[in-house]
Amino acid sequence: GLIGLAHRGFRLRPSVPLLPRMLAETGYSTHLFGTQHETHWQRSQELGYRYEHLGGNRSCEELTPAVIEFLASGPAQPFFAYIAQFETHRPYPQLPPARERVAVPPYLPDAEEVQQDVAELNAPVRLVDASIGQVVSALKQHGLWDNTVFL
Repeated sequence: GLIGLAHRGFRLRPSVPLLPRMLAETGYSTHLFGTQHETHWQRSQELGYRYEHLGGNRSCEELTPAVIEFLASGPAQPFFAYIAQFETHRPYPQLPPARERVAVPPYLPDAEEVQQDVAELNAPVRLVDASIGQVVSALKQHGLWDNTVFL
Protein backbone atom coordinates (compact mmCIF):
# COMPACT_ATOMS: atom_id res chain seq x y z
CA GLY A 1 0.00 0.00 0.00
CA LEU A 2 2.98 2.36 0.18
CA ILE A 3 5.09 2.99 -2.91
CA GLY A 4 7.35 5.70 -1.49
CA LEU A 5 8.53 7.31 1.72
CA ALA A 6 5.95 9.30 3.68
CA HIS A 7 8.32 12.22 4.23
CA ARG A 8 8.64 12.43 0.42
CA GLY A 9 4.89 12.92 -0.04
CA PHE A 10 3.58 9.36 -0.32
CA ARG A 11 0.68 8.19 1.86
CA LEU A 12 -0.75 4.87 2.97
CA ARG A 13 -4.28 4.11 1.91
CA PRO A 14 -6.52 4.05 5.02
CA SER A 15 -7.76 0.55 4.11
CA VAL A 16 -4.29 -1.02 4.32
CA PRO A 17 -3.99 -3.26 7.40
CA LEU A 18 -0.97 -2.35 9.51
CA LEU A 19 0.75 -4.82 11.82
CA PRO A 20 1.24 -2.48 14.80
CA ARG A 21 -2.38 -1.32 14.58
CA MET A 22 -3.73 -4.88 14.32
CA LEU A 23 -1.62 -6.01 17.28
CA ALA A 24 -2.63 -2.98 19.38
CA GLU A 25 -6.29 -3.77 18.68
CA THR A 26 -5.77 -7.31 20.01
CA GLY A 27 -4.16 -6.16 23.26
CA TYR A 28 -0.47 -5.91 22.45
CA SER A 29 1.60 -3.13 23.93
CA THR A 30 3.13 -1.59 20.78
CA HIS A 31 6.46 0.25 20.82
CA LEU A 32 8.36 2.16 18.13
CA PHE A 33 12.09 2.46 18.75
CA GLY A 34 13.72 4.74 16.23
CA THR A 35 12.57 5.68 12.78
CA GLN A 36 9.72 4.77 10.43
CA HIS A 37 8.75 5.89 6.93
CA GLU A 38 5.05 5.08 6.79
CA THR A 39 3.75 8.43 8.05
CA HIS A 40 5.05 11.77 9.30
CA TRP A 41 7.23 11.51 12.41
CA GLN A 42 4.64 13.11 14.71
CA ARG A 43 1.84 10.82 13.51
CA SER A 44 3.25 7.33 14.16
CA GLN A 45 0.44 6.62 16.65
CA GLU A 46 -1.84 6.43 13.60
CA LEU A 47 0.15 3.33 12.65
CA GLY A 48 -0.79 1.66 15.92
CA TYR A 49 2.20 2.49 18.10
CA ARG A 50 1.10 3.34 21.62
CA TYR A 51 4.62 4.20 22.79
CA GLU A 52 7.42 5.98 20.94
CA HIS A 53 11.05 5.73 21.95
CA LEU A 54 12.63 7.84 19.25
CA GLY A 55 16.05 8.80 20.57
CA GLY A 56 17.72 12.03 19.56
CA ASN A 57 19.39 10.93 16.34
CA ARG A 58 17.84 7.44 16.19
CA SER A 59 21.28 5.81 16.20
CA CYS A 60 22.29 2.42 17.56
CA GLU A 61 24.24 4.24 20.25
CA GLU A 62 21.01 5.78 21.60
CA LEU A 63 18.41 3.16 20.71
CA THR A 64 20.15 -0.04 21.80
CA PRO A 65 20.42 0.96 25.47
CA ALA A 66 16.77 2.11 25.39
CA VAL A 67 15.63 -1.24 23.96
CA ILE A 68 17.73 -3.17 26.49
CA GLU A 69 16.31 -1.07 29.33
CA PHE A 70 12.80 -1.72 28.03
CA LEU A 71 13.42 -5.48 27.93
CA ALA A 72 14.93 -5.42 31.44
CA SER A 73 11.87 -3.58 32.80
CA GLY A 74 9.61 -6.60 32.42
CA PRO A 75 7.44 -5.16 29.64
CA ALA A 76 3.69 -5.80 29.63
CA GLN A 77 2.88 -8.98 27.75
CA PRO A 78 2.29 -9.40 24.92
CA PHE A 79 4.32 -6.66 23.28
CA PHE A 80 5.46 -5.66 19.82
CA ALA A 81 8.67 -3.67 19.47
CA TYR A 82 9.76 -2.23 16.13
CA ILE A 83 13.42 -1.20 16.19
CA ALA A 84 14.81 0.88 13.33
CA GLN A 85 18.21 2.49 13.59
CA PHE A 86 19.32 5.35 11.37
CA GLU A 87 22.86 4.18 10.56
CA THR A 88 22.01 2.69 7.16
CA HIS A 89 20.60 6.00 5.91
CA ARG A 90 22.70 8.43 3.91
CA PRO A 91 25.05 10.10 4.34
CA TYR A 92 27.25 7.14 5.28
CA PRO A 93 30.44 7.81 7.21
CA GLN A 94 33.22 8.62 4.79
CA LEU A 95 36.05 6.12 4.90
CA PRO A 96 39.52 6.19 3.42
CA PRO A 97 39.58 4.59 -0.04
CA ALA A 98 39.02 0.84 0.19
CA ARG A 99 42.31 -1.08 -0.10
CA GLU A 100 40.67 -4.40 -0.80
CA ARG A 101 38.18 -5.11 -3.51
CA VAL A 102 34.60 -4.79 -2.25
CA ALA A 103 31.91 -7.07 -3.68
CA VAL A 104 29.41 -5.00 -5.67
CA PRO A 105 25.87 -6.32 -6.22
CA PRO A 106 25.43 -7.51 -9.83
CA TYR A 107 22.83 -4.83 -10.64
CA LEU A 108 25.36 -2.01 -9.99
CA PRO A 109 28.37 -1.06 -12.10
CA ASP A 110 31.59 -2.53 -10.73
CA ALA A 111 33.36 0.82 -10.60
CA GLU A 112 35.77 2.20 -8.00
CA GLU A 113 33.20 4.80 -6.83
CA VAL A 114 30.54 2.14 -6.36
CA GLN A 115 32.95 -0.11 -4.46
CA GLN A 116 33.71 2.81 -2.14
CA ASP A 117 30.00 3.50 -1.63
CA VAL A 118 29.35 -0.17 -0.78
CA ALA A 119 32.29 -0.16 1.65
CA GLU A 120 30.89 2.95 3.33
CA LEU A 121 27.46 1.27 3.66
CA ASN A 122 29.02 -1.90 5.10
CA ALA A 123 30.47 0.00 8.08
CA PRO A 124 27.10 1.15 9.50
CA VAL A 125 25.55 -2.24 8.67
CA ARG A 126 28.13 -3.80 11.02
CA LEU A 127 27.03 -1.36 13.76
CA VAL A 128 23.38 -2.35 13.27
CA ASP A 129 24.33 -6.06 13.32
CA ALA A 130 26.14 -5.58 16.63
CA SER A 131 23.15 -3.66 18.01
CA ILE A 132 20.74 -6.44 17.04
CA GLY A 133 23.09 -8.96 18.67
CA GLN A 134 22.84 -6.99 21.92
CA VAL A 135 19.03 -7.00 21.69
CA VAL A 136 18.98 -10.78 21.15
CA SER A 137 21.28 -11.21 24.17
CA ALA A 138 18.96 -9.03 26.28
CA LEU A 139 15.91 -11.04 25.21
CA LYS A 140 17.68 -14.21 26.34
CA GLN A 141 19.02 -12.67 29.55
CA HIS A 142 15.56 -11.51 30.63
CA GLY A 143 13.78 -14.76 29.80
CA LEU A 144 11.89 -13.38 26.79
CA TRP A 145 13.61 -15.20 23.94
CA ASP A 146 11.63 -18.46 24.09
CA ASN A 147 8.33 -16.57 23.82
CA THR A 148 9.40 -14.09 21.15
CA VAL A 149 9.00 -13.99 17.39
CA PHE A 150 12.06 -12.12 16.12
CA LEU A 151 12.05 -10.81 12.55
